[in-house]
Amino acid sequence: MKRPYVIALTTGLGLCGAAAFFGVQTALAQEETEAMYQSRFIEANGIRLQYMDFGGSGLPLIFVQDVHNFFEYENPYFRDLLSAFYARFTDRHRVLATVRRGYGESDAPGWGYDVPSQSEDLLSLMDALGIRRAVLFGNTTATQDMTWIAEHHPERLVGLVYEGNPPVFDVFGSPANPDAQRFSDLYNLASCDLQERADELLKPRSSWRPHFLADSSARIDVAALRFTNPAYDRKSMSVRRVERLEAALDEIDTWQAECPGEEPYLAFVDSLASDPGRLAALREAFEASDNTIPIDDAMVRAFGVNMETVRWGADDLDGWPNFMFPHMRRFLQSLPSLEANGKPATLD
Repeated sequence: MKRPYVIALTTGLGLCGAAAFFGVQTALAQEETEAMYQSRFIEANGIRLQYMDFGGSGLPLIFVQDVHNFFEYENPYFRDLLSAFYARFTDRHRVLATVRRGYGESDAPGWGYDVPSQSEDLLSLMDALGIRRAVLFGNTTATQDMTWIAEHHPERLVGLVYEGNPPVFDVFGSPANPDAQRFSDLYNLASCDLQERADELLKPRSSWRPHFLADSSARIDVAALRFTNPAYDRKSMSVRRVERLEAALDEIDTWQAECPGEEPYLAFVDSLASDPGRLAALREAFEASDNTIPIDDAMVRAFGVNMETVRWGADDLDGWPNFMFPHMRRFLQSLPSLEANGKPATLD
């Protein structure tokens, strides 16, 4: 029996059953999906960046790439699902989706994978496309870039849509537990689309911290809509990963690698499963360094009345496009008219 492949999409939300939202149970034909957007390229921040142009007109809405590039992901289901969701907004918005440096057909210079550099990539892409201000949507690592821009260049934003809180990595460089760093490194390498490039692409982001986490007086004057679920946003990804491992101890001997990068991870978790004390110590180390509650509290404090939080439960996760769309539509409609305020969305 093969182990179900679990990806780090958004805050760890499962997408099973979401295809029913689109009336399909299998992936759309590639030509049909790609008809929803055009792959384009532009010089920005000194490199060539790829982006997907879904068309539309009006206030720009940019879907910021997270850990994975689902436009070239090995399972087309996720590309189709997200593309259909993004395309729903083109009736009132100019809709774009970014592809980070190092992914897809964007340049991979071997540097600049930290949060400030990739945030500057996004701002430079907006400049090159003539977009003065936009609404950004993102999850996991995308929310790091969104927050960096909100703290450094709020004048470029009309609004933000967070799917979960920005992650602050809790174990990189920590000597508290000898297994902690190894577990995190191997988990990232087990992502079939990253594998040996995981360290290059992800570790530079590990040192990022939002200013408002340490500075209790920091405020962000940007309208924001935040989707949260206590099961994910009040418990770190590292803790959740160990919990999934603990819940599947009886099945570990049936797990099979789906790509070469998974083999070292499976061997490592097998060694953990055979030593309950070591596994318990790993959980304790992650729990001791869990910063999700401080991040959640700091988000509320920093955004204040500018942020609306929508909480969803387990029953909402399978049909997340249906759940999110009306909330996003209402939020986007509530944003002030740029033209009326003398702040056009596009550059003159």
